[in-house]
Amino acid sequence: MSRTAIVIDFAVVAMLAAGFAARAQTEAPAPALTIDDAVALALKGNRQVRSSAFDIDRAREGTAAIKTQRLPQFQVYLMGGETLRPISFTIPEGALGVYPGTGPIPGQNATITTPQRFTGLIFGQISQPVSQQWKIHLASLSARLGEALAREGLRQQQQETAHSVRYLYYQMVQTQTQIESAEANVKYLVELQGETGRNLAEQSVLKGDSLAVKAKLSQQRYQLLTLRDTLDTQKESLNRLLGRDLDTPFVVEAEPLPKPDEIDLAEARKQAISQRAEIRQARLQTEKAEVEVRRQRAEYIPDLSVNFTYLSFPNATPSSRRRSPRRTPGSRCCST
Repeated sequence: MSRTAIVIDFAVVAMLAAGFAARAQTEAPAPALTIDDAVALALKGNRQVRSSAFDIDRAREGTAAIKTQRLPQFQVYLMGGETLRPISFTIPEGALGVYPGTGPIPGQNATITTPQRFTGLIFGQISQPVSQQWKIHLASLSARLGEALAREGLRQQQQETAHSVRYLYYQMVQTQTQIESAEANVKYLVELQGETGRNLAEQSVLKGDSLAVKAKLSQQRYQLLTLRDTLDTQKESLNRLLGRDLDTPFVVEAEPLPKPDEIDLAEARKQAISQRAEIRQARLQTEKAEVEVRRQRAEYIPDLSVNFTYLSFPNATPSSRRRSPRRTPGSRCCST
């Protein structure tokens, strides 16, 4: 490669570096994110927290559905149709027998014809549970306990999410502090390398000292690159917990450590026993188990309901048509 090509390559690299530096200066600084804001965003936008909130709505709807079983149940059936052709048949005279004093039954040929018209069936029923009210009450009580368990599950998910956010936030603060320290070390080693190079030219230091400084500088730059990659990964993880885009820029702020007089171990234990979601869920599970035992015992109660049924056949009354009896000369129409 010629000397002119090397000079051109160095010029291109210098122009690209200057462009990146100007772009970095024109970009707005990333907004600061406090620990309280991070927890609030996580409780509002975290996907697992929102899924637990949907479980509460599902349990509430189940409780409302069980309560409707106390009300009467209505069933209505409507059916209708029409024959393709009329139905007609004839009952011969005396088909049902001939009796003394009465004569033949029927007295003459009877023709019955079903007209070709629309007919229907209406069936309605109202059923009111009576003895099932106690079972429905126990089922409703169990559903309300399930709803309370869903709320405690939401509290537990919120607590776990807040804990994960705080843990990751403080890890980022630690990583950011390490990056600042590594940048200061790199700056110091760069100045030391220049000073060592000048002393080496004056032969006031050994060449091994200059190589040692270069090695430390390379090692510190590698460590700084690793810390920046770690910080980027932690930012993506925190954005995922907050329910935001993974590339959302932000910086964290170092929080002061709590004072010793602000930490009360006995009070912390008391609050943990009374507010921990796992303990409250265990209590609710015990109550729900007791209700389930009562529900199983209530199965011995027979089911008793009050029913009202309505049945109607509109336009289903058949019409009959009789033939006029033939009279012969000398016949009488009545007898004594």
